[in-house]
Amino acid sequence: MARIEIPVKILNRGGSEVSAWVTGDPTNGMYFAGNRGYTYFEVIRNDVTAGSVGVRFGEPTVDGVAVPNRGFNVPAGGTVIAGPWPTNYYSQVDLTVHIDPPTGHTLFRAYAVLDA
Repeated sequence: MARIEIPVKILNRGGSEVSAWVTGDPTNGMYFAGNRGYTYFEVIRNDVTAGSVGVRFGEPTVDGVAVPNRGFNVPAGGTVIAGPWPTNYYSQVDLTVHIDPPTGHTLFRAYAVLDA
């Protein structure tokens, strides 16, 4: 199956409603589209254990050497905001950013700030 999309909410000075949460899919993974280097995502870990979220680099290898995911911990019951994700490192060819959640007990939403 395909990765599950995390819709990106554009923030502006007029105010923006918060996005709905998207449940993490550890089997298929997650992604957000249209990365321009101004996108952040928020992660809630609604489990009794901490978990590591991985963000994939755009190039899986450098000079034939595998590049590991950029990982960060989300504490049990905690919330983390991560980003921005520079396009030259994290965007796939189609300008998506791929995210690998640890379990389905992880919720995501994404926000972008447009360049002024």
